[in-house]
Amino acid sequence: MYKEAKAKTELHGLRSHIEQSLDSLSYYGKVSQTSAQAVETATGTAKTPSEKYLTEKFDIAPEELIRIQERLVNVTGERLRKEFLTLSIETGIPISMLEAIHSQAIEIVLKVDHPHPRDRYGNVVRVHPEVMEQLGLQRVDRARIVSGAKELIVMVQPLDAGDSRDVIKINKKVRDVLGVKVGDMVKVERAYGGVMF
Repeated sequence: MYKEAKAKTELHGLRSHIEQSLDSLSYYGKVSQTSAQAVETATGTAKTPSEKYLTEKFDIAPEELIRIQERLVNVTGERLRKEFLTLSIETGIPISMLEAIHSQAIEIVLKVDHPHPRDRYGNVVRVHPEVMEQLGLQRVDRARIVSGAKELIVMVQPLDAGDSRDVIKINKKVRDVLGVKVGDMVKVERAYGGVMF
């Protein structure tokens, strides 16, 4: 009988604690503007925002947008992910839009080269480690390759240190889908969403 009473008391205490915790949470209708934008980030798409849209929606001067772009361009590697979060909190701009601003600011064009011997099949491309760092990519992150109106999301691996910084090694299967051949130039961006090839 004692054990049963003790279990009921513990259950009642646990239930009260959960109810108090739930009551203290803010509901979506009552959250701050920054929190609402965080929800928008989670549910929105990573379309490239226009300067006019950003200045009107977030009340940011065009000069401030240029400063944000310059700040993002100068950050590379793992620090880039932290910078997105910091800037999102400072400005109220959703992370997905900051990622799109970063893609606009960083334009990397590489020459298509023959694939690495291990990458003759599949969806892996290889770029120089410095290019990966500039885009904020880690090993096996996703990148978007753009050639004219065609684009493709693929997995990225680093090239060997001795390879040229200006090339991207792509196999025939991926080249055919993009409609490019060895020697053509393609734009490489960090991929923030979309389905991988």
